Amino acid sequence: MGILGLLFRLVMMFGAALVGTYVGDFVRDPRQERGNSAVGFMRGSIEGNNVVGLNMRLTNLVPALIVAWLAGPPRLLAAFLGGIVSSTLIGDKLEA
Repeated sequence: MGILGLLFRLVMMFGAALVGTYVGDFVRDPRQERGNSAVGFMRGSIEGNNVVGLNMRLTNLVPALIVAWLAGPPRLLAAFLGGIVSSTLIGDKLEA
């Protein structure tokens, strides 16, 4: 039961960080279309080469999880707020 509880808490923390990054994207640019920001991989072609990259919300997930780990309990709230802050402050800078 201890392992399942740990996995459940990890999944909840990841979910809180993803929701926080979604909210942070909206705070950074309220006029942004939501259809272009689905979570997952993005595929494209640049000069004939296939390119696979992570969506911005997943890129901002790592700083949000680091904030949640450093902040301590309640980790769900820290992950959510860390997601908002990282997505608002970092934005698209990691993608450039």
